[in-house]
Amino acid sequence: MPRRVEMPDGSKRPGLPLDAGHIVNNSETLLNVYNALFLGKPVTTKYLQVFGPDLDLKLYEAPLGASATELLSIAGVDVEAEAGKLSVIDGGPYLNEMGIESLGEGDAFVRRTTNGFLVIPKGVASKEYADIKTKAPDEGVVSLVGRMSGVNIPLGGRFLKPATALVSEGDEVEYEQKIGEPVDEGFSIGVWASMEGTISSIEEGIVAISGGAIPQEEAMEEAEAEATR
Repeated sequence: MPRRVEMPDGSKRPGLPLDAGHIVNNSETLLNVYNALFLGKPVTTKYLQVFGPDLDLKLYEAPLGASATELLSIAGVDVEAEAGKLSVIDGGPYLNEMGIESLGEGDAFVRRTTNGFLVIPKGVASKEYADIKTKAPDEGVVSLVGRMSGVNIPLGGRFLKPATALVSEGDEVEYEQKIGEPVDEGFSIGVWASMEGTISSIEEGIVAISGGAIPQEEAMEEAEAEATR
């Protein structure tokens, strides 16, 4: 698979399996197709893993747009104590993007393409962890739907033309409510709320929703309780 593909306008994008003559559908994609066609459910969450050299592998169902820092706190990372010491990689050891270069400085968010957050010492190349051994988590998937303090949902991005916002700042929205309508020109998709709450801002194509979640401490306790069941 080519690492970069040159586009007609001279720009470059990451290589895709299709560029090598292959179509890849993973299990989550097939689940989303089933939910859409048979249940009429939109995509509002991602199944992802959180792992690092000093962390047990954990699997979560996280709302799209959820804060990586908040998710790591729930997963057991002491963000305050580890500030400036760790980096958060969005992806695996090789195919990834930098999520947070220095934990505690800026944030990253769960995207439609996120399949995991790799937490490693700052300044160490992610490929150094290509041979790391893991085992399946004992607790299974822990859902964080309704447990995050807020989300930041993009109306577009990368190859997607921004959808037209159907909400305004201050509006109350429900979980799975449609908040963005696809535009006619280019590749554009509908956007749905990944949590209930209040639209706190709409800036630069990002819809921020706040509130509607239980306190983070309670979320951590419930996640730990689920893990012991």
